[in-house]
Amino acid sequence: AMRAKSSVSALAPITKEDMVQYIASGCKPREQWRMGTEHEKFGFHLDTLKSVNHEDIDMIFSRLSDRFGWEKVYEGDVVIALKMEGQSITLEP
Repeated sequence: AMRAKSSVSALAPITKEDMVQYIASGCKPREQWRMGTEHEKFGFHLDTLKSVNHEDIDMIFSRLSDRFGWEKVYEGDVVIALKMEGQSITLEP
């Protein structure tokens, strides 16, 4: 009987040192360290208690940008965040 050729190739196992080096490669130098806080906010319509939708978020982002000068961050045609002076307002799925 014919056997199908395996498409899996043998690789050396990943070691603890490999993992440590990979994670450490993403670290910033100490002089670039910053500390900040994160505040989770959940938007609801007061009259229905339903969650806000993407159109609502777009309106909120536009008003914040227009009124306070936040820079819009786009993914395609959609505003997904605002940023200003090292600060950001972002969406989470």
